[in-house]
Amino acid sequence: ESIGNLKRLHTMDLSHCFKLKSLPESIGKLGLKSLVLEGCSDALLDQASSLVNYSQTLPLFKVRADEVNGCSNLPLLEGAHVSELRIRCLENVRSLEEATKVMLSDKNYLSVLTLAWSTKRAVQILEDKDLLEQLVPPTGLKSMCLQGYSSTSFPGWLMCIYRHLINLVSIELREMPTCSSLPPLGQLPHLEKLELWELPGIKRIDREFCGGKGAFRRLSSFKVSFMDGLEEWNTTYCVEDGVEEFMFPVLDRLEIQGCPRLRLKPCPPTFRECYINGSGQVISSLEEVDKTSRHCSSSSRAIKLDLHILGHSCHSIRLFHHFPTLREFAYFWRSPDEPARKHAAPHFP
Repeated sequence: ESIGNLKRLHTMDLSHCFKLKSLPESIGKLGLKSLVLEGCSDALLDQASSLVNYSQTLPLFKVRADEVNGCSNLPLLEGAHVSELRIRCLENVRSLEEATKVMLSDKNYLSVLTLAWSTKRAVQILEDKDLLEQLVPPTGLKSMCLQGYSSTSFPGWLMCIYRHLINLVSIELREMPTCSSLPPLGQLPHLEKLELWELPGIKRIDREFCGGKGAFRRLSSFKVSFMDGLEEWNTTYCVEDGVEEFMFPVLDRLEIQGCPRLRLKPCPPTFRECYINGSGQVISSLEEVDKTSRHCSSSSRAIKLDLHILGHSCHSIRLFHHFPTLREFAYFWRSPDEPARKHAAPHFP
């Protein structure tokens, strides 16, 4: 409670204090400009809402339903003019009109946006697709995260995202239990970073992801995590007259973890640094590639490779035929019944 004596305090950052259970009531008397609660428990967020104004917790905003009046607090964001906005618990929105009132597309100062639904929902009034249709971001958006979305398909603006968000630099799609296809992100002209997390319904990454020729011309970082259902990634795609192009021609860092079924074909993608963890089939598919393949010359850009292996099989050294310029190699291997080991040769000839 003595925090209430800090009369000049204007910012209090409690980010990722996930064990913190309560706040002193004196916080409500401080007139804080900012109370940062990113990564805190829902219980703490609920308590904070009773102590401070919603604007003090921005950019984090938790949607809450008013069961008595049959509405939510989402329209409060109509007057919010911020550069970053993280909207959580969208399942609590009670009507499409509430989303329309926010006028998200008119928030020209907004550059970073997260739209998140809870993965565990007690009650849901609206279909996620219908709600997302009303939450079109402004054209100047630079970074977007879509999390917990449960509809099987995406609204029109997301399927034509390269027309609406031409300035997007980073996008993250995560925890979408029923998603079976990906929007054509390859045509975003300025996209540099792409992350896919926990999309169990995605079986393949192929040419539909590119949306046409000249795809992913600026993408430098690609991360695929915990995609249990992902079985195949076609690292090249046909553009016209049988001509093949690499899907990510200027990729700098590739990270694949928790994708036990994933195999790459026809050859390794281009990259400079690569991290593979819990994805043994990826390594096996690299070993099987014909090193004379015309597609694989660009793999020589690789300078760093980290492999984390769980299991009894020992992968072949043949995969290094594809990485002649490799300078740093780390190999972590662990059998299911043994602690982790590390074998490293940091200066490969």
